[in-house]
Amino acid sequence: DSASRGPDSEGAIAAVVGCSMGLLAWRRARAFKRGVPETTGGYQAERVALLEDRVAELEHHQTRILELEERLEFTERLLVQVREQSEVARLSPGQQGRS
Repeated sequence: DSASRGPDSEGAIAAVVGCSMGLLAWRRARAFKRGVPETTGGYQAERVALLEDRVAELEHHQTRILELEERLEFTERLLVQVREQSEVARLSPGQQGRS
């Protein structure tokens, strides 16, 4: 049977298998460096982590918006007080009783 394939056929097969194994090992190492998950479970865990980060960021923004709303309401109250005080100051003492 070895006469039909030639004397160096076993070496050629070994070389092809070796090159294939080397190529697969190189591709696997590249995938690990890029952080590509091997399994679907890894992908889902990565996606859940990303979603948790986004939720935390949204909660932070929501807290910031509530703080800004409180500041705006406080500023509005101050403006109303200043406006009322300026209107009272414009009226002369004699006109206050007539209104």
